[in-house]
Amino acid sequence: NAYLSPVIHRYLQQIRTKLPVLQNAANLLVMTSAGGLVSADHFNPKDSLLSGPAGGVVGAGRIARQLDFPRVLTFDMGGTSTDAARITEGYDYRFVTKVGSAEMLSPSLSIETVAAGGGSICWFDGNKLSVGPESAGASPGPACYGAGGPLTITDANLLLGKLEPSSMGIPVHTDKALTALHELQQKIVNQTNTHYTEIELLQGFEKIANEKMADAIRKISVAKGFDPTDYALLAFGGAGGLHACKIADLLDMKEVVLPFDGGLLSAYGIGHARVERLAEQQVLQLFDNCKNQLLQIIEALTAHASTALEKEGYDSHEIEVVHRFVYLRFKGQDSTLELPFENLDDLLAKYEKQYLQLFGHFPSGRSVEVESAKVIVGTKLPPVSRPVKKIPPHIAPVFKTH
Repeated sequence: NAYLSPVIHRYLQQIRTKLPVLQNAANLLVMTSAGGLVSADHFNPKDSLLSGPAGGVVGAGRIARQLDFPRVLTFDMGGTSTDAARITEGYDYRFVTKVGSAEMLSPSLSIETVAAGGGSICWFDGNKLSVGPESAGASPGPACYGAGGPLTITDANLLLGKLEPSSMGIPVHTDKALTALHELQQKIVNQTNTHYTEIELLQGFEKIANEKMADAIRKISVAKGFDPTDYALLAFGGAGGLHACKIADLLDMKEVVLPFDGGLLSAYGIGHARVERLAEQQVLQLFDNCKNQLLQIIEALTAHASTALEKEGYDSHEIEVVHRFVYLRFKGQDSTLELPFENLDDLLAKYEKQYLQLFGHFPSGRSVEVESAKVIVGTKLPPVSRPVKKIPPHIAPVFKTH
C-alpha cells in the first residue's frame, strides 16, 4: 500500500484536474477488489489489486440477473490470464488476499486466476508442449501482429480458423503466425526427431490452454463442493468466446452465455457497481455462549457501516444491507466456513449442511465457535431491466472452419 499510494493518488489527482466535475473528491469513485466502489478520499490502493476482474464479475452478475440465470460460473479470458468466479444469489468473498507468499487482510471477490490468455506463449521445453505462463504482451504481441512476436494462443485460434482476419480491428498476418508455427515444429523435430503436423500442434496447444482454464473453474466450484453442471458458463473478456464451448464440454456444462461486447464487461460492471462499506468484528466465542449477543453484534456492524456511507453524503433511504456473514468453525480449528446470516435458529443447521457439502462428513458432538461477523452495506441498485428476446430468422456463420 505504501508503494502504490503515491502513484495511484497522483493518477487520481490528474483525473480530477482534467475533469472539473470531479474537483469534489466525493464525486470520484474507485473500484475495489471486493466489487464495490469507494470515494477517492477513502480509497486504499491495496484494495484494488483485483479491481479489474472484480468489475467483470459484477458485470457478469448483472447480465445473469437480466437473463434469469440463478447460478453462473464466470470465465473471463483476456490477453495474459483467465479469471473465474462463482455467482449465485450473491458473490463469493474472501477476506485474506494471497499474493505469492504474502497475505493481506484485504477483502476481495473470490476470483481464481490462471496464466492462460490470448497472449500466452505456446512453446516446447524439450520434453513437452506448454502454454504460458509467459505472455507476449501487447509488444511484440502474438506472431500474427507482425512485430516479431512468438507463437501464442491467439495465433493458434487464428490458424484453427476461429478468428477471421478481416473482422479484426488491427492488421492480422496469418502468414506470420504460420511461420512461427513452422519454426516451433522444426525445433521439436531437431530436439526429439518427432514430427507433428500443424493441426496436431495447434489442437494440442488449444487443449492445454483449455485444461488450465477449466482447472481454474474447478477450483471455485468442485473444490468448494459445487457441481459445475448446475451452473451456466458466462464467458467474456477479449478471448472468452473462442474457448467457452470447449471449456463447457470439459466441465459437462450445458449452457453458455456470451454477452454482447464481452470484451468490455469489466468496464460495464464498474459502471453498474454500488458504493459499499464493510464492517467486521472478531468474536472468538463458543456459539452457545454468544448466540444471544450475535444479533446485537450484527446490528451494531450494520449501523457502523451505514453511518460511514451517510458521512459520504448518502441518505439512509439510499442504503441497504448487501450481505451479513457469520464465520463458524469447530473449536480448535484454524479455518472457518462463511455463512449468510438471516437468523440464529438455523445457523448451526446451515453450518452442518455446508460442512457436509465441502468435506463429505460432519463430526457431531463438537463445540462450534463463532470466529467473526462481517456486514457489507451499499447504495441501492436500480431495478434490472429484462431485455426483449428476439430470435433472428437466420444467422450466417461468422468464422471459417478448416
